[in-house]
Amino acid sequence: MDLRQILFRIITGIVLFPFFPDMATASFSGNSFRNMPVDAGLSQASVYCMLQDHKGFIWIGTKDGLNRYDGYEFITYKYDQNDPNSLSNNEIICLENENNEFLWIGTRSGGVNRMDFSTGHITRFNNLTYDDLVQSIVLDSLNNLWAGTSEGLLLFPVDEDGERNMVRNVSENALYHDTEGRIIEPDRKNISITSIIEIRKELLLVGCEEGLFTYDISKNLFTSVSPETFDVTVFTSLRKDGKGNIWGGSYDGLFKLSFIGESTEIRIVRFDTSSPEGRRLPVNWVEDLVVDHEYNIWAGTRGAGLFRIRDEKIIEQYSNRFSEETSLPDDLINSLMIDRTGILWVGTESKGLAYKDLYTRTFKIMRPGREQANGLSDNLVTALAGSNDRLWVGTAAEGIDVFEHDRGEVNRLYNLPCVQIGNGQSTREVMSLLVDRNDQLWIGSATNSLTVYNEKRGFHSYVVNGFVFSLLQDSDGRIWYGTWGRGLGYVDQENDTIESYYGTMANSLGLSSDKILSLFQDSNDLLWVGTKGGGVNVCRLERVVTRKGEFVSYRNDANNLNSISYNDIYDIHEGRDGNIWMATGSGLNRAIPGNNEELSQSALQGTLSFRSYSEKDGLAGGLVLFIEEDVNGNLWMGTNKGISRFDPETETFVNYGVNDGLPSGEFHINASFLDDKTGIMYFGGVEGVTVFHPDSLMPNPFPPEVQLTGLRLHNQPVYPGDTVNGKVILKDYISYTDRLTLSHSNNEVTFEFSALHFSNPGKLKYAYRLRGFNDNWHETSSENRRATYTNLHEGDYVFEVRATNYDGSWSDSMASISITVNPPFWRTHLAYLFYFSLLFFC
Repeated sequence: MDLRQILFRIITGIVLFPFFPDMATASFSGNSFRNMPVDAGLSQASVYCMLQDHKGFIWIGTKDGLNRYDGYEFITYKYDQNDPNSLSNNEIICLENENNEFLWIGTRSGGVNRMDFSTGHITRFNNLTYDDLVQSIVLDSLNNLWAGTSEGLLLFPVDEDGERNMVRNVSENALYHDTEGRIIEPDRKNISITSIIEIRKELLLVGCEEGLFTYDISKNLFTSVSPETFDVTVFTSLRKDGKGNIWGGSYDGLFKLSFIGESTEIRIVRFDTSSPEGRRLPVNWVEDLVVDHEYNIWAGTRGAGLFRIRDEKIIEQYSNRFSEETSLPDDLINSLMIDRTGILWVGTESKGLAYKDLYTRTFKIMRPGREQANGLSDNLVTALAGSNDRLWVGTAAEGIDVFEHDRGEVNRLYNLPCVQIGNGQSTREVMSLLVDRNDQLWIGSATNSLTVYNEKRGFHSYVVNGFVFSLLQDSDGRIWYGTWGRGLGYVDQENDTIESYYGTMANSLGLSSDKILSLFQDSNDLLWVGTKGGGVNVCRLERVVTRKGEFVSYRNDANNLNSISYNDIYDIHEGRDGNIWMATGSGLNRAIPGNNEELSQSALQGTLSFRSYSEKDGLAGGLVLFIEEDVNGNLWMGTNKGISRFDPETETFVNYGVNDGLPSGEFHINASFLDDKTGIMYFGGVEGVTVFHPDSLMPNPFPPEVQLTGLRLHNQPVYPGDTVNGKVILKDYISYTDRLTLSHSNNEVTFEFSALHFSNPGKLKYAYRLRGFNDNWHETSSENRRATYTNLHEGDYVFEVRATNYDGSWSDSMASISITVNPPFWRTHLAYLFYFSLLFFC
């Protein structure tokens, strides 16, 4: 590690990661998937199917068991040869919800299983076909339950008692017609069915190994949809969009089927490796499909990841990118699902689950590209500057990238691989950037020179004898620079001269440190100088230039809670309301004037105090590196743990981290730019540049719906049918139980709960109470989702729990359960009657 790298670490306290070129192909990355590998609790990495039940639990079928997920923990169901109430087979291929009462489970070689949602009781249906392979289960609008198998279409009818205890293969006696009504193979007894969907009442569409057929229930008739879909491919999945079209995934691409008017004529549009540009897929095998709330078609492929399609055009491809944690973990997609809150779930072949919130609008990420045609040259962004149409990106090892920018869209123009510093020397490492009023770029680097770059005239350098960490153009056009170890100075461009403030107290005008990290001129023409280790200094700008003034210094005083919180000042900002804010190594600080004084007057008289905001107040990370302000007066800060938005009126924070779409939580000093014309912000750090508009960061709009997920007595879990002290406590799962009756000996009870909202469950907070015991709400985090009560006396109680929305407000929805604790026998009414009888007769 050379001297410059050591210096970076000393200044910011941030560990710089070695450079690994990213594998992204474009400058913008919008993957923002969260990944859930097997070690998170999933029973196995191959996810074949998913379903969300009416309570909100996610059911996940894998190669090795069925999983129920509540946002934090998994419950796994598997085959047990000693338990007839277990699954018949561990390979779970398909799932269907029957009227919120039963979960139907299709397996690889164990037939069908039916699970009672409320009790977990499982009924097996075996020996349905020669291989007991069930690939699709569908409940239609007439309450018919259908299963697609290798020996045809099975019907599970409802008997007179409302039960489904019989199975009938309708394919054995069915008719099979082509599109012209001619019989196909008179002796045919079945077709191998891989997917099913209901088109309308009494009409199904079935995907088969032999192609695509409609099935008329009343006529027991299978009819080929089109010569284009007959006996040409295996249809793996079928979905209806919101416009009446049918989409079919197959081994040979994606098919869109549009029925023309009331006729049987069908228009077919294909997406495959041979299709025109806009519909061309890199692979043909489309395994699963899903339709979102905006009528986008999401197509999961075997080998090319995930595609988003709108209006017969491929809009985006999402694939695995080796160095991106937020990309898809695997390009082999098995299954897709969108839950009730708009979360897209992706089941992969070997990397478990990934999911993405389709409602939340978050961040775009600029990264290096394979060919660097429209990407960054380096992951580690150390400085940003901009003008009306230019974005300048300084890097740690690859010079400066120059982009055009327009409303958040960027186009790379060129790269300055080296900054020329004179005498034939150059550097690739950039520490600070400034665009002056003449659209010239000033460059601070880890050299003894300050460099200015003009796109027509090239480079010109000034020897300043120190690494330049901060730059400022004042209202009179001077270029001020702050160095590491050589104090403060400015360049007079008219005279092409340098003025330096360094050395003796007289020459430095009393600066508290010669290591300058930040510079700022406020609306009252005060020059603020932030330092490393010396706090902040302030003086009237004109008196600094004329050397008639002296800086007033403010440092941290451990014995004064109203002093500045830390002596490392990384950025200084004046708010729209005139307040002065400082980004420090230990939180955000606001300068407060003395009694009855203007802020500028108080600053110069040394009477300022400071209000600090730290992680205890809600700040994402204590190391605040830069500050920008939006049109609503909110402050946006890059920290060592993500981005924080601060509302000065309410003094509240909203934080964004990796789980919200950031590529990393680590940002860099000097690496922020606000486009005043559009309000778009650019934040740089260890993983490229994060681009966003503050108004576009919308949280998921759906409120959480809390459910009780577990019950414990004396810290032991209780399941339906379990006996405790000789008594069955739960007939159904706790989420299906309205009332709980406990004996006096079972009066230590624990309730577990979850919001069943999967956008970012770690950010949710919970509050619970036990009415009849204590009516006050007790708040807890997502990491501690349980409430325990001990030594409950006999009586009636109501346990209630609620959760926050993603904006931090409390949802109106809550889960509750009534509890009765019975008295011991000697305190029952019968006992008291006995006691009275004894007294009366004695």
